[in-house]
Amino acid sequence: MLSGFVRQLEANLAGFGAALSDYIARGDTVGPVRAAHTLKGVCQQLGAQALGDLFADIERSAKAGDYAEAKRRFEGGTGLIAQSLEALKHA
Repeated sequence: MLSGFVRQLEANLAGFGAALSDYIARGDTVGPVRAAHTLKGVCQQLGAQALGDLFADIERSAKAGDYAEAKRRFEGGTGLIAQSLEALKHA
């Protein structure tokens, strides 16, 4: 059962960067916050606290209207994302 949640998380993480760019391009101020908030919660529920913290930071940046910083944080977190997913797959 956990593997299904991890696969869904992996798919959501894979699409987050493109979705974030799309929200920004459309001037959508709610979408980036909601997407980051959702991923934060899912990561925390699965026990991936560091990954949840990353998305909490992204959420804060998006709430502040600093979308460039939100993108930088996401792009800078690729290593953490990969490590966290790998750990979750073996949990």
